[in-house]
Amino acid sequence: LTTDWQKETDLVHLGLDAICAYSKCDIGLLNSGLFLDDLKAGVVTKEMMHRILPHPMRLIICKMPGNIFKQLIWGMEDMRDDLRTKAVTGMGFRGKIFGELVYKGIRVDTTQKIIYYKGMALSDDQEVRFVTVDHYRYISSFPLIENKGDVELLFPYFLRDVVSLYLEDRFPIL
Repeated sequence: LTTDWQKETDLVHLGLDAICAYSKCDIGLLNSGLFLDDLKAGVVTKEMMHRILPHPMRLIICKMPGNIFKQLIWGMEDMRDDLRTKAVTGMGFRGKIFGELVYKGIRVDTTQKIIYYKGMALSDDQEVRFVTVDHYRYISSFPLIENKGDVELLFPYFLRDVVSLYLEDRFPIL
């Protein structure tokens, strides 16, 4: 699986599948800049996973009303082009740029300004539960997570550990 900080890749989708499965959330948010190297075919080692995902980031589950979640996503969409090339440092991030925003479990129609969840337009009063990395909670780009969300920090694993466990569960060594 290859990485590309400028677009969605199967590697980012693998990460989304992993965090959603671990957290039991239907909705996940990640950025392609988290994935620093390709995942080569064959046996996956801890060293490889640390090289690909060196960040000491944990997962968070965030709950918020649909109207606040919509504000969060529309804010992300407004920043999408800038985030794709934005240099990021600190707060646990060990990459170079933020990269492409990638969602799982929602479909965003920017033309009609509708966010779909489970095939239906998301309502303002619907509670939304999503998973992402704790980095999103602390960076200034997404203040609604910290200020308006009900956030649960998941322990004990880092993002790389959750992705590793997901791979191990689906592709065991025989």
